[in-house]
Amino acid sequence: MPTFSPYMPVPEEVVAPANGSPKPKEGEETGRQDYYQTIDRVYGQAIETWGYGCPNGNNRSNPCGFPGYGSLYMGRPSTYRFMLDHPRIRQVRAQVWNTILSGEWSWEVREGTNEAWVELLKDMFDCQRLTTLIDTLRALDYGHAGFEKVWEVRDGKWWMVRSKPLAVDTTGIMIDKATGDFVGLRYGPTADWLNKSKCWLFTYDGEAGEYYGRSRLENIRSTAWRDWLDAATDMFRLSEKISGIIPIITTPSGSYTDSTGKTTSWSSNAIAAIKALRTGQGVWFPTAALPDQRTADNLALAKISLVNIDVKDFGSHAPAIAGLLERMQHDEDLMFAGYLRSARTGMQSKNGSRADSEQHTDTDTTDCEIVDALIAEAFNKQVVDDVLTLNFGEQARGAVYIKPAKLRDIHREVDLKIIDAALNDPELRQQYLEQVAIDTINDRRGVPTLDGKDMVLEAVPTDTTGETLIDSGGGSEEEGSTQTED
Repeated sequence: MPTFSPYMPVPEEVVAPANGSPKPKEGEETGRQDYYQTIDRVYGQAIETWGYGCPNGNNRSNPCGFPGYGSLYMGRPSTYRFMLDHPRIRQVRAQVWNTILSGEWSWEVREGTNEAWVELLKDMFDCQRLTTLIDTLRALDYGHAGFEKVWEVRDGKWWMVRSKPLAVDTTGIMIDKATGDFVGLRYGPTADWLNKSKCWLFTYDGEAGEYYGRSRLENIRSTAWRDWLDAATDMFRLSEKISGIIPIITTPSGSYTDSTGKTTSWSSNAIAAIKALRTGQGVWFPTAALPDQRTADNLALAKISLVNIDVKDFGSHAPAIAGLLERMQHDEDLMFAGYLRSARTGMQSKNGSRADSEQHTDTDTTDCEIVDALIAEAFNKQVVDDVLTLNFGEQARGAVYIKPAKLRDIHREVDLKIIDAALNDPELRQQYLEQVAIDTINDRRGVPTLDGKDMVLEAVPTDTTGETLIDSGGGSEEEGSTQTED
């Protein structure tokens, strides 16, 4: 198995059923398991075997000193969930998800296919597309997404009610001991595993057929994420250091009696003076009342002379903070790159051309189209084909399948140029009328008409010499035409 991280679980080898995947039992449904259970023992064993390094003293229980969190540098589901709380990661993730979710799925049909098969699949799955895609896209976060197929019988047909997502923490992947092929899922250490008639699996970025896949957050975890956490920790520690201009007052201990006979402690006077200095105000210390005895006089004078006010400049944190912020900004740029997006798509850019931006957008859209197509392929093979074969026999396999629509409008720029020329360029309008399907372009661009009918562009009249005649408004063609002198 390819090793992306020493904490990755290994698929469990089992003996596949001799009869393949039998029909599911009507109404059978297992309960969803709780998070944060079984797989932790696998990760725990891996930690003991390989160990891992992290800054801030290799503190395995809490490497960053963040309250309430454990090992934040490990490639495991709990780490990925914590990473997804970061606003920049959440932002770039939303860019990918929203683009895919805003698309559409259409149904492709093999020639000669019974129309009833198509209608059955449309009724069954069109209403499930959005929720199924949302749960399947979590494979980008964790490397894979497993589902239980919930079946029931409706009007004599096997009907898959929904794809119930299974918690990635507690779901184990079963493979055929003889062939290594995927045969089912098990969630919980002692639970019976579900064969392929009762489950399906989407794997993202699984090298050489590795079913657990690889999270996109792995591109971020050991580089941008790790350094960002360290910078955040350094920022917190820096905030606790002394900085700025601080007044320091030294006084005798104990108390004194002022000229009115009131006894006041030196410390309370000093505290009041410090508060006044912080607000930019002046301070005043009353003198002690001098008794008649000469010895006491000398003692009181000595105490008054011990009062001293000093100001210390401990410097500014600003240069160090600026450096940390720049470092964190660089890490956030890497978060976008690690999620296969340019930082320019989510942050303010100081430079760069429009062409660069369009190129980034085209690349991003292509990536979304590929992910959408991979999800549709897995859904077709493991879900749509199951519905077809269960209801109509093996000959129906592959007869109907989902095809995602293109997320990129490749006709937009050309369409707008044609519409602009057809409306504003009389010399070219005749050619467009004869050669271009204007109505198709208008429908594609959503150009409305007042009566709801197709737009009609009339040909521009020309004289016998082929010159275009332009009506200046209200007069005859001769009156409105442009006159020239030899």
